[in-house]
Amino acid sequence: MRIDCIVKRLQTDQKLRKYTIKAIVTEAGFNSAEVFAKTFRKRIGIYPSYFIKKLENYKIIVGGTKAGIIEIPLKTDKIKECITSTLTDPIGEV
Repeated sequence: MRIDCIVKRLQTDQKLRKYTIKAIVTEAGFNSAEVFAKTFRKRIGIYPSYFIKKLENYKIIVGGTKAGIIEIPLKTDKIKECITSTLTDPIGEV
């Protein structure tokens, strides 16, 4: 649940993507960066730092209450699934 929440926040909050992993760990409510990274990888399929780098490659438009992706140069289905999930969920509803 905490991982899903931080994934959605990373997708919609460009400022959060600039945080250090240690700061993101705290934001997600974890006490250990190692536990966070392992839990994130188990849930999402890749490590958080790689996920953030992939997000930075996307052009995301935020308008109204929905986020829409203009360009998705993806190879990993898990990332695509996580990123496109915000297309159906209003921003802010976690």
